[in-house]
Amino acid sequence: MSDSKNYNTSFARGLDVIRAFDARNPRLTVAGVADRTGLDRAVARRLLLTLVEEGYARQDGKLFELSSKVLTLGYSYLSAMSLDQRLQPNLDALSKDLGQAVSVSVLDGAETIFIARSDQAGQVMAYVVRTGLRLSAFTSASGRVLLSGLAPEEVARRLEQAQVVALTPYTKTDPEQILTEIARVRAAGHCVNEQELEEGLLSVSVPVRGVDGRIVAALNTNCNHARALSTGFVDTALPALHRVAAEIAALIP
Repeated sequence: MSDSKNYNTSFARGLDVIRAFDARNPRLTVAGVADRTGLDRAVARRLLLTLVEEGYARQDGKLFELSSKVLTLGYSYLSAMSLDQRLQPNLDALSKDLGQAVSVSVLDGAETIFIARSDQAGQVMAYVVRTGLRLSAFTSASGRVLLSGLAPEEVARRLEQAQVVALTPYTKTDPEQILTEIARVRAAGHCVNEQELEEGLLSVSVPVRGVDGRIVAALNTNCNHARALSTGFVDTALPALHRVAAEIAALIP
């Protein structure tokens, strides 16, 4: 916990309560929230009831769950960055050109969060990405692109604190291999991930840079691995991804 006089403990605890809910724990009791946050049960209860009163959570007996109003917090961020509905036409056009789903993600600690996506009706997707999905930044193409924008020592620090899980036989879990791969992405300006996230999946990602040159987001697409190799998908996708990444960058103030 911060010792700064500018640090608001109550506000930080409220954020901890919101983060306690996830895909595995969509509904929690007061005790469940207290266990997941380390808060006293009385404090957890007050914070949960405050979220309910403000419309960010719902209560069903002893169980609590987040409401859709929580999405407005994320929308404020997207709108402030101009990464809201204004980039959707660019994503729709790219998805149509590539014949694959495309997505945009941002970095949150050791995870990448998908904030926008597009796919074509009737499209058979190799991997289903939904808005709000979180993936390990160290095992995903988009995450490695986002991490490549950080100083090497910061990447190493985050890796030390992360738990990298082997999702397939191809997933790199050795720290040196991961750091070497991120350095390669930094030099190349893109990432190609082959079957590390899911067997049979190839992902391609490129950076979206702000006006100061910093990487603020990643643009990603994926394809069936065998089909990608047989059709030269990477060679086709990379120029299109870089072009649309530049278009998206132009929307960022």
